[in-house]
Amino acid sequence: MGAGRDFAFSFFLIFRTVLYIFFDFCYSKRSTEITRLRRLDRNRKENMSRTCDLCGKHTITGNKVSHAKNHTRRTWKPNLVKVKTEVGGTTVTLKICTRCLKSDFITKKV
Repeated sequence: MGAGRDFAFSFFLIFRTVLYIFFDFCYSKRSTEITRLRRLDRNRKENMSRTCDLCGKHTITGNKVSHAKNHTRRTWKPNLVKVKTEVGGTTVTLKICTRCLKSDFITKKV
């Protein structure tokens, strides 16, 4: 009777270890997938709203460097202007950078 109990207990330990490994694997895979999707969604929201419709200029990131060479993260945003223009006979509002506006890529509808 003691041998049967030892077998059941060892089977229980092995089964519990396998379950812990399985759930740990599933949880870590799920959490990394969720953080990856959140990161992509966050970047898409930020960059899509601040993108020139003509040249594609968008928000970029880099370092602000002080005189003491301290590096701090910062962003540079394009100078976007909402302009109404006529495309194919319909009036469309575009977000374009001032460089494209200055270069006469489009004509403003006044």
